[in-house]
Amino acid sequence: MKRILLLSLGLWLATVGAWGGYPFYPFPATSPIKTSFVPKNPYGNPNSPWYLGFGIGADIPTRNWDQNFPGGALGNFFMGYQLAPMFSVQALAEQGFFAGDGIFVENPRFLAELKLTFVQKGFQPYLLLGPGLDLRFVSPHGNSAADFDACAGLGFQFDMGYRTHLFLEGLYNLTFDQSVILQDVPIHAGLWVGL
Repeated sequence: MKRILLLSLGLWLATVGAWGGYPFYPFPATSPIKTSFVPKNPYGNPNSPWYLGFGIGADIPTRNWDQNFPGGALGNFFMGYQLAPMFSVQALAEQGFFAGDGIFVENPRFLAELKLTFVQKGFQPYLLLGPGLDLRFVSPHGNSAADFDACAGLGFQFDMGYRTHLFLEGLYNLTFDQSVILQDVPIHAGLWVGL
């Protein structure tokens, strides 16, 4: 009889312990102990740090541009990698078009940007900074140029769903031509999504 009671008590303790009963085990067996205190990114998937996006906008020349070009049209595509909730790196390809006084300029740019995002749900401001390469192809004269480029800017992104965001950003861009520094302000609006 004592053996049956001891066996019953042992089975009961094992069952209660396996189900996480108190006071025998301080933590439920089915609930892992949390050891990470890093806040989760509210707009990212920790299993997939990659994202891509595209946008359209306008480019406003400010200094050392031909006066025949009051403004231009832009389209861009970018792919990024999230290093941490606040930090990302992204590669941006941008295509600008300017026209005026019978002259047409294609202005592709390729930039490597560091993105600092102020993480919060719903709405996130961010800063951009990076170097790049600026190309210009002029028609009908056939002139072309390739120069170093740098940009800095501010943007805002708005949550539209899980890893889907609208963004609006403005940059101040410097193109280091051989004799002058061309300055302009690209403004983009678009969509980016996590992969």
